[in-house]
Amino acid sequence: MPAPKDLPGKGVNVIERTDWLTYRQVGSWSASNGVEVPDYSDYGVANYDPVLEVDPRMMNISATFRYTTNEVWLFGRGDLFKGNGGRGLGGAAVAPMLSKLRAHPLYSETTRDLANDWIDSVVDQGVSGGQPTVWRRWATYHHIKTVLDQLSR
Repeated sequence: MPAPKDLPGKGVNVIERTDWLTYRQVGSWSASNGVEVPDYSDYGVANYDPVLEVDPRMMNISATFRYTTNEVWLFGRGDLFKGNGGRGLGGAAVAPMLSKLRAHPLYSETTRDLANDWIDSVVDQGVSGGQPTVWRRWATYHHIKTVLDQLSR
């Protein structure tokens, strides 16, 4: 299963990476039965079924980050980044959410990479958390690095 289509509520939510766990089970079965282990593929941090008919003027966007660990997703969701009618905190909504994500015990489970450095800079140095495309870019970077590390073992 790829990342969920609808993100859970505010805070740091833990969701099983069923795609990875299933792949490991199939790989173990294949190896023990002399069958070639299949290749692994996933949807990254996106869901395969995106929402298509959205009027951006009416969207409410919460500060979010999809963080891959070895067996689960950590979904950080914070305050409104952008709300309809001009509501929202903009980039100021990002740092508190990333701080909660970073404090989660499973956050340090994977190998540090540039995405962790970016998170540190936003939380510790007050660097702008940017906009949703920036969050998605860093989440994707971390996801790919984590999966490559897992596949190399």
